[in-house]
Amino acid sequence: MRVSASEVLKDWQKDFSSKPNSKEAWHLCFSMREEVNAENIYALQQSVNDLLQKHFHEYKYVKVLHIHQNNPHIHVVINKNSMLTHKKLHFKDKDSIKNFFNEMRDDFADSLNYHGDLNYHNAYKFEKTNILEKIDRTKQKENRHSYMDTISQLSKDKDIIANRKEMLQQKINNAQSDIKEYTAKKQDYIQQLKIITAYEKNYSKYQKLDYKTKQQYKSLLNSIKELNIELKSAYKIQNTYKQEIYQLNRAINNLGFDFMKHRNQFAKDINNDYSNVLAKKAYLDFVMKHKKYATREQLHIVNDIQNEIRKNTQDITQSIALQNELDNALLQHLGVKSTSKSLIFTQKDITKKLQVLHSIDKNSMIDTKLLDDYKNTLQTNNIVIDKIINDKILHYESIFNDEAKINQHHIKTLQYYFKEFQNLTSYLDSKADDKIHYKEQQLSDFTLLQTKINSFFVEHENEVKQQEKDLEQQQYYTDFIEWYIIDRKMRNIDYMRKSLHDKYKNNTLHEYLEKYDNTALIDYKVHLRLLEKEKEKQKANTQENTLNKKGLER
Repeated sequence: MRVSASEVLKDWQKDFSSKPNSKEAWHLCFSMREEVNAENIYALQQSVNDLLQKHFHEYKYVKVLHIHQNNPHIHVVINKNSMLTHKKLHFKDKDSIKNFFNEMRDDFADSLNYHGDLNYHNAYKFEKTNILEKIDRTKQKENRHSYMDTISQLSKDKDIIANRKEMLQQKINNAQSDIKEYTAKKQDYIQQLKIITAYEKNYSKYQKLDYKTKQQYKSLLNSIKELNIELKSAYKIQNTYKQEIYQLNRAINNLGFDFMKHRNQFAKDINNDYSNVLAKKAYLDFVMKHKKYATREQLHIVNDIQNEIRKNTQDITQSIALQNELDNALLQHLGVKSTSKSLIFTQKDITKKLQVLHSIDKNSMIDTKLLDDYKNTLQTNNIVIDKIINDKILHYESIFNDEAKINQHHIKTLQYYFKEFQNLTSYLDSKADDKIHYKEQQLSDFTLLQTKINSFFVEHENEVKQQEKDLEQQQYYTDFIEWYIIDRKMRNIDYMRKSLHDKYKNNTLHEYLEKYDNTALIDYKVHLRLLEKEKEKQKANTQENTLNKKGLER
């Protein structure tokens, strides 16, 4: 219903307070980034209606649709005074307001996805920009302390994503609970329908029902229809949240890779600085050893080098402290879900760092305690990564040794697991001591297991080929039955179709044809050859017409 602004103001005036700046109304705007068409406008209007009925059913509101811009949107003004209690809409604290608006955004996104073929989700501000873009600022800073910003930023982003994932998982759990409830209700209604119709579903049986039972029958059908709508909505919501969690997992992986990239660049800077210091110290030692032959200019250079070494040594000490902090944070980005590639790369990198520390340790320029602390961090990380790798291998083993677990996974997932399993076991074999071979120490027999897995993949491939062959054969006989009914001009078509299909399923179709029509299959093959020749003829005519047309155009 269209009303003027003056009419609305006149109606609402009696609800408003006489106090200045009393904030009696809210102005909200709901928009979508879609082209202006009937389907999108409908989805937008229905979504706004759903939201207003859920959150503001006891408040007066007016709304207006704008489609003159690229993004269709609806402005809503809400009278904050309740029509039931006459109290103003009020929140306890800022968190309550935040949660209220967050729920509204979630509901609006869900409604848009339900009413239209759309894929919206409620996103925090940090998600609207690429997380990695914020971290890339460290590339443009030459100041080594910017790496501390990297640690802080990575940790914050990871925590934000983890919190968002936890919230989404809760919503998925709620959706799954709804799906379970709706499915149980639907099954209950279906059972009631079966009882009413005495397990008969044909129309004539329905006609024989008395009026009361017929109404009950209709009511159950309507209830099932409504439940199907609810189930569709719940599944759509669940899939939307799962897709968002998938994107967040990718963001976490990107954070991990970016973390490693900055860490490695930082370590490279330390190594370069340390090499420069060692080179200058070697020159300093040479000049001081032959001091009596040195010129005044060389002695001035020696003094400058001494000051520079002192300063650079302090920088390296600070850098190692930062590197230690980076490697302490490293474990937050590694876990059982980390790929074999990232785990292997990280452990190899730790080995290199330990070798560098060993060479630095021989020099007295750096604080020994700091080096020991960093060495302990790296060794701890090494132990943790060993455990993660071992847990992953045992996890993959438990799957491949249990046929029931194998059947629970898609073939592509199993192939990925097997590739990860091979990468990890090959890596551990390559680094294992000759005296104690890893596969003898940890696993019963890799070769036997790999042979078993390869056999499984071959069997699965053969099963798929057989299924394709069976489907092709099934389609062949389905087409044959349709041709046979028409070609033999059979009268009771539905009955004959069902009868012939049943005979095919029971493997008695050939026996039936040999007894009653032994030329049927041969006639069908002739029919297929004629069809093929006709297609070839049509194709040749089409090509000839195309060539003639091109010739005329020239």
